[in-house]
This record gives sequence, structure tokens and C-alpha cells, in this order.
Amino acid sequence: MKLLFCNNHFARYPVPKKAPMGGAWIQNLIEELSSIHNYEISVVLRGDKYSTFERNNIKYFILPVSWFNKEAVAQKYLKKVLALVNPDILHIEGTEMAFASDLFLLNKGKSIISIQGLIEGISYYEMADLSLSKNLRFNSFRGFIILCIVHLNFQLRFKRRLKKELVLLTKGKYFLGRTLWDRAHVKAHNPLCIYFDCPRIISNEFYKKNWKLSILKKDVYSVFIGNCSTPRKGLHIAIKALEVLVMSYPKINFRIAGQAPKNNGNIRYLDFINIMIDKKNLRNNIEFTGPLERIGMAQELEKCDLYLLPSLIENSPNTLVEAMTVGVPIVAAAAGGIPSMIRDEQEGLLYRPEDYQMAAFQISRLLKDQEFASRLGKSAQIRAFKRHDNREILDNMILTYGTVLND
Repeated sequence: MKLLFCNNHFARYPVPKKAPMGGAWIQNLIEELSSIHNYEISVVLRGDKYSTFERNNIKYFILPVSWFNKEAVAQKYLKKVLALVNPDILHIEGTEMAFASDLFLLNKGKSIISIQGLIEGISYYEMADLSLSKNLRFNSFRGFIILCIVHLNFQLRFKRRLKKELVLLTKGKYFLGRTLWDRAHVKAHNPLCIYFDCPRIISNEFYKKNWKLSILKKDVYSVFIGNCSTPRKGLHIAIKALEVLVMSYPKINFRIAGQAPKNNGNIRYLDFINIMIDKKNLRNNIEFTGPLERIGMAQELEKCDLYLLPSLIENSPNTLVEAMTVGVPIVAAAAGGIPSMIRDEQEGLLYRPEDYQMAAFQISRLLKDQEFASRLGKSAQIRAFKRHDNREILDNMILTYGTVLND
């Protein structure tokens, strides 16, 4: 079977020899499939310039993006790849990029569309709680200008992506998803489509780590948060919760994955966060880890006291599954597909998105009762091991491809 994977990853030239070509889930899947005798795997990505290479029996095609739209690729390159590969199935990973919908329309064979996030579903929440009118009094003039630019960027980027995404949602026939939320949104646009449930393959680094309850009494607690570089990830909500928590836990520390805000001329959401941290006098309670690879993420999850997912909207965040796999206690916003992944009071504690007081309260519950926290973490770990059995997922994907090919 010839499979062509369309990945939204941007590959800069020259491509490093050991660089992963996209997210950990899709990289793990294609590497597993490439080891199967009758599978020919090819991957197409956006990049700086046209290039091709082969690595571990996988063919890669890097296609140059348009000079005026970094999410689009000229049709001549898309047609060239389709002609060279002649795939039995085109596997599109993610719906948000223009070149994915263009490739889908050009493909004469069958296509499977794998849902990541959905612009259609998350766009309403992207700037939630960060309206200009609501934050005009709170911010300095510079902070207000930053928010204006963030809002403008949202309008330009999301509106353009939404139009392309709707092509896939309405014209596709086969979809891969993981939560009730993504299924509901796909079916709302395309009620006759065929939907396959497909969990993610998790990197082995997370199976090697196992969170353990600390037997030492302490007054310094560490809360780990995954990447929060955009408003919908809810870091501003987490900071409001931290402001409540420091009254009871003055030495509590929020460790956030990703680069710390820099005053380098770029204007982003994190610059607004920087102002917010100083306004609330929380500089000593927040630490950015810098960029983390898989091993670094696994280490952070193993050593923290709990994991916080403050997103205003998500489908099936990989960091939540990774936290469950490690067994760390979890507090998460009950947004989007998250309630499909973790049960409140059984595998973690949930709260309504934007309710920072409840987020702080749920965190406090776990810090006060570490044995309760440990039980929740263990239950989440058992669920993760059962749902994300990598061999079972691979077998399920092979069955899905066969079903689509023979339909």
C-alpha cells in the first residue's frame, strides 16, 4: 500500500539529519508503518525550497511555500508529488493549512483527514477573555497596543485558515478523530462522513517515567504547564489562579514549557503575559523552561507536583496524554475534548474554563491531599496505558487503511 502523509510541519533548509518531520504522534506512526513489508511511505511538508530525500525507508518531499502565504504551496509542486507517489491513500494530518486542502482537491484517489485542532471550533475562543474593552483599564498603553496587534493577527490568520478548513470538513469522506468534541464538529458539517476513532501513539520517553508521591513535607510546590504561546492556551487564566494561590502558598512555582517573553521588538501574546506577571507581582513564582524535547517534557512531568492544563479550548492535547502516561496528578479545564480524555474526580480534577478561582481551588485540593492526588494520577495512568497501547493503535490504523481502500 502506498501512503502519502500531508504534514503541517515547516521544514527549514537544509533539513537536519535527525530532525523529526512533524509532531511526535505522526512521526511515530510513519516510522512504525515504514517497517511493514508491503507499505510504501512518503511524506510531504512545507519548506523554504524544493527538496527530496529518504530516511529510514521513508521518502520526504519538501515543497516551497508561496512568498505571500506561508501556508500555501504552488499547485505545480502538489501535482508533481501526487504524480511521483501515486498514493493509494492520502493521509492529511490537520485541517488548518491551505496546502492540505489544495492537495486534497487535486488528489484523484482516496483521502483520510485526521483531526488535530479545528479552526472552526477554536476560533471563537482564541481571544476569549482578552477583549480590548475588558483589558483597556488593566493594561498600560503598551499592553493595549500589544492586544490590538494580537487581535489583528488573529483576524488575518484564522479567517484565512477557516475557509480552507471548511473545504476539507465538507468535502471529505473519511475522518480520524479522538474525542466526542471533534466528532460532533465534523458531523455538524458532514453528517454522512465515515468517522474512525484513533488515539495517538505516545513516545516511549513518557512510558519510562513514573510520578511518585513525595514523602517530604514542603512549602515549595511546582506546577507544570505545557506550551502556552497563544491566548486560547489560557496562560492568562493560569496567572490569575496563581495570584489566588500565592496567598496560601507563597513559594508555589509555575513552570511553563517554552521560551520566556523577550523584549526583542516582536509583539506577541507572551508580551501581554509579561506585563501581566509584573502587574500582579508574580515574577518570583513563574519560570519558563525554554524549549523542551520529548525527554525534557517527560522529566518535567515526573518531577512536578501536578500538571495544569488551563486551555480555553482543546481537542486532544498531547501533553495531557503524556501527563496521564507519567501518572502525575492533573488539574484541567473542562474544554472541548478534554472531558472525553479524563474523568472528573476519578482521573483528575476539572473546572470550567475561565473560572480561575475554581482552578486555584482544585490545585489547592491536590496540594493539601497528596494521597488523593496520587490516586487520581495512578487512575489516569492506567487509563492512558489502556487507551494508548501503541501496538493496538498501529493495528487499528492498518485496519482503517484497509477499510478505506476496500470501501
